[in-house]
This record gives sequence, structure tokens and C-alpha cells, in this order.
Amino acid sequence: MCFTFIYQGSQGQYMRTIIRTFFLGFSLLPILLFASGKEEIKIDSSTHALVAPEGNHYQWFRNNEPLHGENEQQLSITESGNYSVEVVDEIGSVSRQEATVAVTATGAIIKIYIIGDSTVCNYKASDYPQTGWGQILPLFFNANISIINNAIGGRSSRSFTEEGRWTTVKNALAAGDYVFIQFGHNDRDYSKAERYTSVADYKTYLTTFCNDAKAKGAIPVLVSPMVMNAWTGTTMRNVFTESGNDYRGGMLEVATALNVAFIDLNMKSWNLYKTYGSAFNTRFLFKGFVVGEYPNYPDGITDGTHFQEMGSIGHCRMITEGIKELSARADMANLISNLKPLYSIGISVNPTGSDELTTKTGTYPQGVTVTLKTLPKTTSTFQKWNNAAGTQIATSTLTTVVAGTAATSYTAIYQGAVISDCNGTANGTAKLDNCDRCVAGTTGKTACVSVGEAETDACVYEGILESSNAGFKGTSYVNVPNVVGSSISFHINATNAGTAVLSFRYANGGANDRPAQISLNNTALANTLSFPTTSAFTIWKTVDLQVSLIKGLNVLKLASNTSEGLPNIDQIGYVSAGVSKGNCVITGTLDFEPETLNINVFPNPFTSSISITAKGDFQYSVLNVSGQVLETGTAHELAKVGEELPAGLYVVKIQQENSSKVISIVKK
Repeated sequence: MCFTFIYQGSQGQYMRTIIRTFFLGFSLLPILLFASGKEEIKIDSSTHALVAPEGNHYQWFRNNEPLHGENEQQLSITESGNYSVEVVDEIGSVSRQEATVAVTATGAIIKIYIIGDSTVCNYKASDYPQTGWGQILPLFFNANISIINNAIGGRSSRSFTEEGRWTTVKNALAAGDYVFIQFGHNDRDYSKAERYTSVADYKTYLTTFCNDAKAKGAIPVLVSPMVMNAWTGTTMRNVFTESGNDYRGGMLEVATALNVAFIDLNMKSWNLYKTYGSAFNTRFLFKGFVVGEYPNYPDGITDGTHFQEMGSIGHCRMITEGIKELSARADMANLISNLKPLYSIGISVNPTGSDELTTKTGTYPQGVTVTLKTLPKTTSTFQKWNNAAGTQIATSTLTTVVAGTAATSYTAIYQGAVISDCNGTANGTAKLDNCDRCVAGTTGKTACVSVGEAETDACVYEGILESSNAGFKGTSYVNVPNVVGSSISFHINATNAGTAVLSFRYANGGANDRPAQISLNNTALANTLSFPTTSAFTIWKTVDLQVSLIKGLNVLKLASNTSEGLPNIDQIGYVSAGVSKGNCVITGTLDFEPETLNINVFPNPFTSSISITAKGDFQYSVLNVSGQVLETGTAHELAKVGEELPAGLYVVKIQQENSSKVISIVKK
């Protein structure tokens, strides 16, 4: 179930007022607190209940009607409604809090309504490449998010209201929906009386939007207007913060006063665009097209307000960054958990300096159309665009590609280019294999046989599955804690005994190398495996490991030798023939004594439920391979979980006072 709550207490005979808004699935945390101090409402996610503050007497209400017999501290929630509770404490003081609760089925579609102006709205194909960010935003979320873009060109906060457009959106809202609100461009337009809205009135309209949304149980999100391509000499203006026109500041004041989520697209865009310069902004972000560049604009156009597709993609990136920055707000949890991962697309020019301007390196979700454009210098001759494999994809200075599910790169090739292979050899023949290793050519390495994702091939690990750092492959990677001894284990099957080569794709954004102690079949090896720094956690490299395997099942464990822990592990590559993933469930007899764990998970695979046993008390969580928590709780010595899960691959994380284990499980 998913719930939306809005609660407040009253003053007067009551002790104080608390106002919060939040929306999240109960499965995210076992207990969440949303106010500090004595009066606080809790959510017990294991029982789907509201929990009143401590007191001597309780009376619960639904839709202002007393719930007879509901005089306990905890109230189970099974249906939507406006709930409240009166609490009498030990000295006879009374406090009251209210909660608007919306109950939906697990996996229900979450709706985002967008209101705004022409920088936000949808455009027809005949307007391409002009787009608004509301047109692009759906590509940044997974299928659980539905976006309804009601933005329309030429409207201010006042005219959008006076034309009845806000009433239409407001009437459509349901509890748990989101409303993204961006106005400002037309509010400051003195030339059109029907649009102009003073900053004071602008704040009034924003307040109405937010309060109306809250009254429906929806969650307002204020987005400050992005900058225009306006310059005074070499200094970029921010027209929405200038004297008498501080619309950005007005929006921030409303967000602060109402405790509403605020995404500062204005400052994000200003801080970035001023570093790019007017010329780049015009040709690559704003609606600035030269004659013949796009069929829909045969005569060209220069427009410093509206945006081409790449500009709106950038705004969506900034908005989703802003959503992640609001992780402390519980009402952002459902948005954050439904964001798609971003993958790096690197852009370079060969030889360097042949171009005047070129598309910049960026990160993108799968499915976004990325424009590759380079503007040659008068002394340079453009030849082609090459992909990461060195294959030609286009001979025009302007082309498009679609972002996939892995980091990649493209190079604008000019006359005189020297093309180096992945081993740094000029015009060499080395290539990246399926495990992302540089092989052939002058490397002396052979290609790997197969590759496995760490989130599925690691049998036991400490840490979490993550997808926040771009460039990984698959659905996520393993982030192991930064402590000595933190570990990850792989079970490897060998058809024959002998020496084998394994490969690990990793990212180490720390300043130092991260060495790992190697244990094979519970025997510590003399050598260690070093993971050199990659300079950033979005840069992924590979390192090979040579080990002597026994025939059949082998257990390989990597444990950190330093307090910096292990790097993020993305993939394991099986380089040698006859080597592949081994079963995570150890059955039958082995040629070595398996490592004894105080924690057991069985049966695995399972069809109904799975049992977790441990010595003493423990906490457990069941996660999908994307890292989303599906089930959580506490237990003493035994817990049965997974009965409601559909068939699929999951991980179970067990936490005790001094240890944490994560084990892959499969439901058939």
C-alpha cells in the first residue's frame, strides 16, 4: 500500500501546531517519524498503521466522526479518509493531530501534473527541435510515473488562474498526486497587461496553487524559472532575481512559508549557463538556429527565451537532481525511487581544438534523444562522428543518437585526427570486449567468455545495491561499506581444475587505491587484488585476477584491507573458458569446509516463503535488484518472508548489532 498523510495539530487548548506533508510506500522504512518533540505521528510500516504520541488516553476520528472503540495508541489504516486523534497526557493536557490518508494498491501509478508556460509545455513535431521540459520529463522516470503536462505558452500564474486552467487541474487531483509548478517568464512581462503579475501577486497565486493541492492530498513542488539567454557584455543576467523582479526569491519565500518542496532551476541554470557563454547557449541550448540547420526553421531563428531539445533535457536533469537533493523530505521518496539511472555520454574532438563549439559530455536516461553537434573552425575540415568502438555513425556535423543503458562516447573526427585504440596505441587495433576490458592489439589479452552483473552474480555481500553513480551496467552495482573487512563473495563454477582469469568492473572515486584480501574456498591467498583509483565514482575500469580453481564449486571472497573499503563493484567477467557463475545455494559435499555463518536463509530458491534464522535479534529487508525495499521488519531468531512477492530475483539484507549480510534469493 501507499499512503499520503497531511497532519496538523491546533493551538489554543492544544499544545502546539505541526504541519507536514508526505507520501511514500510503507515498505520504505519500518518506522518513520515526521515531527520532533512530544507530539509526533509515527507510521508503523509493518502493520500499516498510524501511531499516536505517548499519552494516557486516545480517541481516533475519521472524517470528524469518532471511531468507537478505537482508544488505543495505534490505529490500523485500511481505507482513505481524514483521520485525527486526541491525546490526553499524564497531566491532563490535550493535543490533536490530523492526517489525510490516501490508500492505493502497491505499484499504483503515481501522477505528476505540471503547470507552467511555454518553456515547460509540449510542442508539435512541426516545432522540432523546440521543446519544453515537461515534454521530456517522462523519460527520466520509470513506468510507475505518469506525467500530465498542462503547461501552456503565454501564461503567467495570474492568467493561468483567471482562464480557469488551474481549476481544471485542481479538480483532477487525487491524494498522492504531485503538482510541479513553474511560472515567472510571463509574470514579469510588463508589455502584456493580461499576463503581468507583480511579485507580491505572484506569491499569492503560488500560495493558492500549493494550498489547493494540499487540500486535495496532493503534493506541490515549486520549480523556479530557468534563466534567459540575456547578457550585459560578458556577464550573464538573471532577470528573475533583479531588483523589483525577484520572482525566484518570491517563490522561495512561498516554499519556505508553506514547507513545500522547492527545486531551484533558476540558480542551477544560471550557475551552469554563465560558464558556457552566450554563443554556446544560443546554438546548443536555446532556440538559436542558423539558416538551413533545421527543416522546420528554414530561415533560422534567434530566441533567448525558449529551448531546443538539448536545453530541455538539461533542465530535466537539473530538476531530477533537485528531487534527489530533497531526499530528507519523505514526500519526495516515491519520486526518488522511480527515477531512471543516468548513463554518461562522453563527447570529444579529434584533433582537439578543431572545433569552435561542440556538444558537451553529459548524463542521460535510457531513451532520450541526444543531439551531437560540432561547429568547425574556419581552418578545420570536419569528417565524421565515430562511436566508442571507432565506427563511423554520421558524416554531418549535426546528428542524433539515443541514450542506452551503459556509458558510451562519441568523437567528432576532423582532418588530421590521430585515432588511438583503448590501449593508447595510435591507429591500433585493441578493442573493448564484453567485459569492458581492453583486449587484442598490443595488450596481450584475450576477450572474456561471459560477464555477470554484480547485483545477480554476487552471492553474499555487505552493503547495498545502488544506481546513483552513472556509467554502471545492468540495473545497479554493489556499494560495500567503507570499513576494514567489508566483503563481497562470488560462487564460481569450474568445469576443470586449473588457473583461471576473472575480471572485475569497478569504480573507485577515492584518492587512494583500495586493496582487497583474497580468500578462495576459505583459504586466504598470499596476494591481494588492488583496485586503483578511477578518480570518480562515475568512471568505471576493470582489473583482472588470476586464481587456481578446483573442479566444481569455488567460493571467492574479496575483503577490504583498509578503512576506505572496497570500490563499487559493477560486474564480474569470466575470462577463461569453462568458468561461470556457481550456484549461490551450496548443496552436497565440497572439497573444502564452507564458511560458517550465524545467518541462514532457506530454502533458496523458494516458492512460498523463505525462512531467515540468526542468533538473537535481527532486522531484515527484502529488496528488488534496483535496491527498492519491498519488505522489512525485526525478528528474534526466525522470520518468514517473501510470501507476497511475485516470482523473480531479490536480495535479503540481514542486520545485527555488529554485522550485516546481503544474500541473493530467488522465488520461483
